[in-house]
Amino acid sequence: MGQYEQQCNAAAMQKLGVYILSKIDESFKAHFYKWINNTSPTKLDYSQSIPEALTYLFEQYESQPSSEQFSLATLDMNYDPAAHFTY
Repeated sequence: MGQYEQQCNAAAMQKLGVYILSKIDESFKAHFYKWINNTSPTKLDYSQSIPEALTYLFEQYESQPSSEQFSLATLDMNYDPAAHFTY
């Protein structure tokens, strides 16, 4: 059955288009050779990931009741991280 984390990793990779196997059995060798010889690399673009992550975090922070927010007194909440990147 495998460990839960491995199953989650496989599910995430499958969503990205990576060929996965649910088990290793006598047909593994054939699956491996098919994968290594016929599969194109999955190309991912992480160039937007930092600005997107910061935007998400700030949106989550702003949506919390003030009693649950931590102090960000020295941080400018109007800061736009995307404005500092060249695309």
